[in-house]
Amino acid sequence: MTSRVFPLLSVLVLALSCNGTNTPVSGRPITDDAGCQIGCFHCAPLAWCVSTPYQPACVETCASSADCDSGGVCTILDFDEDTPQPVCITRTTLKQCRTLTCNIEPRCRDAQTLLRPLAFKDQICGWELVRCDSSCDSATAQCN
Repeated sequence: MTSRVFPLLSVLVLALSCNGTNTPVSGRPITDDAGCQIGCFHCAPLAWCVSTPYQPACVETCASSADCDSGGVCTILDFDEDTPQPVCITRTTLKQCRTLTCNIEPRCRDAQTLLRPLAFKDQICGWELVRCDSSCDSATAQCN
């Protein structure tokens, strides 16, 4: 009987310590080494959470800038992710939690998509997704 109770208690303790957000039960947010909050408290189902190195924000996902309201551009943020999610960004969407150095260059995402550094890369590090009419030339990082 004891061998069955211990695993059950372990699962119960783990379940009670998680509340579905990046906030421990203590109520304090989880932060990185610079003190920036990791994750968001709650985002709508189709929104994407962007946090450190920015202040947490829920932003809408997109496939192109046509999907973005209020003059936003469909952007891939400069994160170390294997599969970055394009999101709608304006100059005022995100606020830096710490000072960023943004050293990014234009490049082709695929044969039809140019990644162009944001016009406001001094505030937000990322690339605007630009659909090329013909193709994207990876040698020159320009649309043909």
